[in-house]
Amino acid sequence: MNRRSAPAGGDEAVITIHTDGACSGNPGPGGYGVVMSAGSFRREISGSEPSTTNNRMEMMAAIRALEELRQASSVILYTDSSYLRDGITKWIHGWIAKGWKTSTGAAVKNIDLWQRLHDQEQYHSVDWRWLKGHAGHVENERCDQLAVAGARRAAAGVRDELPGERVLPAGDKLPVAPPRASSLQAGPGRNLELKLRVSGLDELRRRLLALGARAEARLKQQDTFFPARQGSLLKMRHEERDGRLQSELIHYRRTESTGVRLSEYTRLPLDDGAQLQTLLASALGDAGSVNKVRELLMLGPTRVHLDQVHGLGTFVEFERVIAPGEDLDAAAQELRRLLDVLGLDPTRSEARPYRDLPTKG
Repeated sequence: MNRRSAPAGGDEAVITIHTDGACSGNPGPGGYGVVMSAGSFRREISGSEPSTTNNRMEMMAAIRALEELRQASSVILYTDSSYLRDGITKWIHGWIAKGWKTSTGAAVKNIDLWQRLHDQEQYHSVDWRWLKGHAGHVENERCDQLAVAGARRAAAGVRDELPGERVLPAGDKLPVAPPRASSLQAGPGRNLELKLRVSGLDELRRRLLALGARAEARLKQQDTFFPARQGSLLKMRHEERDGRLQSELIHYRRTESTGVRLSEYTRLPLDDGAQLQTLLASALGDAGSVNKVRELLMLGPTRVHLDQVHGLGTFVEFERVIAPGEDLDAAAQELRRLLDVLGLDPTRSEARPYRDLPTKG
């Protein structure tokens, strides 16, 4: 245990961390899981790497948990890896004294991760504790689920959000990295998208969660469309989320084609969407509206929408967000691999927006 000062303010706010790693093949596709808690605060992290080992994933879990803390903290960290616990509490001192060599003079394996871990252990006050894996410890079992889900994503070729993970925040504030931004953000963007009619959502939801998707929100949405030039869509969206109503104006530029297609969009959050909607309807006319209940899931950089659309039925929509400078062909191949894993045929996708689809008669 490295003893340093407690977090700023003098309060001994101990943060409890559970970690685990998993690997298919060893070496092979791997994942890691983290559960962080302190009082009512709780955060889960699930990460993945396409080619790694079980030991490296055990280490990465601990590294990412500690790197998530933004100031020196008192930590109790639980792991079921003797390699990790003994390495950081016993062996590392001899390695450093020998210039990162073992007692036989060989180079230390996984030196890159040991050095990152050592840097974090010098900054935080960490009490390293071993517990037996798969022995019914609730948080250890949850970490195992997160790690296995990460390994499955890696095996399926599904890339995680940079830096190779997804963070699931919940609870009160802690001195950790801020949560990712709200779903309503101003400005332009691009994604690769695809929409499919499905007979039901339950089995698809189960498969997505097994791959490590996280359930973000259940949304009630009303989209009102306005006339726009060919190749464009302009709509006002009113969205109820967690009892709060928010509105935004969205402009899309895309082709009406089946399969994976590129969509460019601009989103403008609004303080008074109803007033602007009245103005636009008066000036341009109303081109139809759609009401739906949407379950939003995130799987790496892909937004997955499980939609129940009034008068139309059930659909799944994928939006693979494109980062600046990202290779579109590689992103499209990644999305197609995900569709293949889920058993979905992209050639059966819907080209038209919900507004233009025939109602169920």
